[in-house]
Amino acid sequence: MKQMEDRSNPKDKPKKSRRKNPKSSTSDDDMIDSDTLEDKIITGAIESYLEQYKERKLVNQDNIEMLSSFLEEFLESFLIIGYNYDGEVVNCTSARTQAQVDALNTGIMRYISQYMTRDNTPPPTWRT
Repeated sequence: MKQMEDRSNPKDKPKKSRRKNPKSSTSDDDMIDSDTLEDKIITGAIESYLEQYKERKLVNQDNIEMLSSFLEEFLESFLIIGYNYDGEVVNCTSARTQAQVDALNTGIMRYISQYMTRDNTPPPTWRT
């Protein structure tokens, strides 16, 4: 037996959908949205880091000023040179007159020259 051919109207047949798989294709709009999202994330991270850095810097400066005011009660003039825990240079000078500034400069130069002429390192001043 011969099978009968389907003679229905071709317009009545449902059309096959040619939808693309959303996972496999990316349109220009999707790429723009993801780029702006990435830009916003990166910008937000940078701003957050800068705010934290600024806050840490202010706290460190406040600590240095507090130490300076404490030392001013006991010393007429002084010079603080060192590094904080972040590896940043800390220096603070307290002198009211030009004579005190000159005395500090002379003292630091004497300290440097004393340990530069010898092949010794400066003695440890931190004792536990």
